Amino acid sequence: MLFRELKEKGYTGSTRPVSRWARERRTEPHPCTPKKYRADCLSEPKARKQQGKLPAPRRLAWLLIRDPETLSSDEAQLLDILRGDAAVGSIWDLARSYVFMIRERTVGKLDSWISSCSSSGIEGFETFAAGLRQDYTAVRAALTEPWSNGQSEGQINRLKTIEWEMYGRASFNLLRNRVIYRAA
Repeated sequence: MLFRELKEKGYTGSTRPVSRWARERRTEPHPCTPKKYRADCLSEPKARKQQGKLPAPRRLAWLLIRDPETLSSDEAQLLDILRGDAAVGSIWDLARSYVFMIRERTVGKLDSWISSCSSSGIEGFETFAAGLRQDYTAVRAALTEPWSNGQSEGQINRLKTIEWEMYGRASFNLLRNRVIYRAA
């Protein structure tokens, strides 16, 4: 009902923020609310908010690799709370040392970093370290050589996207014409 009224007045958003807003201000449970959830509906909104929700995993990953000096006070506080956990603390240490190694191009720390990841007990880092070992010469070259293949990788990705749009069903001539047409 509230959402329909807002739509009539020009609201262009989705139902989720409206229902969240109404849920936080509800003074009694909805008649259809199951009995086992009624007590939670009646709790104070501030108490429910203090439980807090973590940001999305992707945002947490960015939080772990960003420079701590660029974080807002809320982000820094969240990072301090997260680093209180031993596993997250070791993840943060590994992630920060990786970022430093890549940005500063310190190839001398690569071997020790890979071995630290392999013995960390964190599955994602162990898998990543195994992948780096398989392509060790390329990784080492990326840290020592001044050139990058980013431009060619971008062009390859663009070609694959065009090919994917054609469902892989066309001759090379059609692909060539589409690439030339898009470049113009």
